[in-house]
Amino acid sequence: MPRYFLELFFFLKKNNFSSDDHVFFQTTRNKHMALANFLSRIKIDIPKVHLRILYTPSAKRKFGGFYYFLKKIKYFLNQNQIFLYVLTQKNLELFIDFTNNNNGIFKSNIPWVFYDRAFDKQYITIGYMGDARESRGFNLLPELIEKLQNKSDRFKFLIQYSKVNPSVKSTSDKLHEMCKTNPNIEVLHKYLDYKEFRETLQIIDIMPILHSSEEINNGNPSTIYSSITHQIPMILPSNLKYMKDVLTHKSYEESDDLDDAIIKIIKIKDNYKDYLSAAKKNSLILANNFRNDPLRKNIN
Repeated sequence: MPRYFLELFFFLKKNNFSSDDHVFFQTTRNKHMALANFLSRIKIDIPKVHLRILYTPSAKRKFGGFYYFLKKIKYFLNQNQIFLYVLTQKNLELFIDFTNNNNGIFKSNIPWVFYDRAFDKQYITIGYMGDARESRGFNLLPELIEKLQNKSDRFKFLIQYSKVNPSVKSTSDKLHEMCKTNPNIEVLHKYLDYKEFRETLQIIDIMPILHSSEEINNGNPSTIYSSITHQIPMILPSNLKYMKDVLTHKSYEESDDLDDAIIKIIKIKDNYKDYLSAAKKNSLILANNFRNDPLRKNIN
């Protein structure tokens, strides 16, 4: 029996959910795939299940893994009982090719809640949110903070992450030590629920995206996505393809290395209102795209 099944099943029964209703998993992992598969096989009036995939699954097709359950739910994709949504064209083609089927699989850019940003602060808050991984540039943060503080006293820093693996532990320890002696550095070493996540995004003024363009183009661009919905100017890696159909106004700068990123952060700080104005326009483009999004249509 999959994890969370009993809680979800009795919640649905208690509140009289039916096949006219919908269950939406905003960030889908293997345990949610297992749950959707199990739930859909019960011969009662079960809601439709919508699964949003934010990442490119591992190529290992092991028992109980993503592809194992993707094969299991193919029947329900064809029956309009389960719906899969991906953020990238690469994953759309990958899943269609694996299932030899394009029913129930959609490319969707449905956003989180939008936020209308104002700016009248003395300080600029630089942010990092999400997984603490080398590939996302987590280990660059102490040097980034130190170099920016040497350039200006108008910066604050808000770093949020939860799990720490051995490859980033020393960096995590250093960040905790830095915030003890510097009131302009805040470390949120914890998991954030949906409301906390949105409220934290509202504090951040510039979001440096420190991971490589290759990793983003391969399918985990959620930080960029949430920065657009929250009108946050960004530093992006060069040669980025993802979301360029939305990023048509210059709400960002591109960089190839840490030193270049620092120069571009200073540039955004010195011209913040111009970058914020462009970020608002890009956010509006995404909001307009949302009106025709497959997820919205399927749930309506």
